Amino acid sequence: MCSDRDKYRQKAGTVSVLSFKDVEDALELFSGDKGENVKRWFESFEEIADTCMWSDGQKAVYARKLLRGSAKIFASFECHARTWHELKNGLIREFSRTSNSRQVHQKLRETRKKSDEACLAYMYRMLEIASHAYIEEEVKVEYVIDGITDEEVHKSMLYGAASIKELRKRLIAYEEQKSRRTKSVAKLARVERNNSPNQGGSARKTRCYNCGDKAHVSADCPNGSRGPKCFKCREYGHLASRCSDLGKSPKEVCNTQKSLRAGCKSVRIGNCELSALIDTGSQLALMRADQHAKI
Repeated sequence: MCSDRDKYRQKAGTVSVLSFKDVEDALELFSGDKGENVKRWFESFEEIADTCMWSDGQKAVYARKLLRGSAKIFASFECHARTWHELKNGLIREFSRTSNSRQVHQKLRETRKKSDEACLAYMYRMLEIASHAYIEEEVKVEYVIDGITDEEVHKSMLYGAASIKELRKRLIAYEEQKSRRTKSVAKLARVERNNSPNQGGSARKTRCYNCGDKAHVSADCPNGSRGPKCFKCREYGHLASRCSDLGKSPKEVCNTQKSLRAGCKSVRIGNCELSALIDTGSQLALMRADQHAKI
């Protein structure tokens, strides 16, 4: 009884076989310089090769095209493989490194999810590291969760996963929740900016309480080192309540009288005693309105 694969191969004459160029983007390169798992690389390669119905000769040629670095040099000068199986076995013997489980655990503890990395891409990267040693599935789940940098309250939805399959579903939900949370924070920030005192026509006007200028606030006052500005004499270094500048007369003066000077004489007109100037030399003499009213 023919299997499905045999039936598929029997129809090869009527089905066009995919070439290396058709699936080149789906194939991974292998160098062996970065500690890649060579057995997993061959498994992935053979899955695509079976789908494309490649012969052993095609596998050997196409596999060599994917080799880089040390693996390419080894296959060209050391392996001397003539068949697909010789090439495969030679590369596995050379690059199958038995990793120290302690080193694998250490690398898993140190690996962190990148800020621009998707959660699933990060999980698969962690699983690739874990494939170099035997690690229980529950432990893999813990390492994946621990490598995500976020507040525990947000990661709590991941801790209930008991398998990689379940963790995958929770990571998708976690990433969607994080995306909504990020949008909410951005929206709140925009609202705060729009309602800030320095925005909009009805916002509070800025004013420097040091010099009175409306172009800046007191923290940015260019004259801040000169001290506060007196709004009475317009000088810096003191407040108006402590202004001692008496040399400048106010603009409007009404009924003020300072100490009498020389050249003044007290005179009495009726019952009213006044202070008068003696021979001012002026053709006009001025009198205060309140004194005129008394006379």
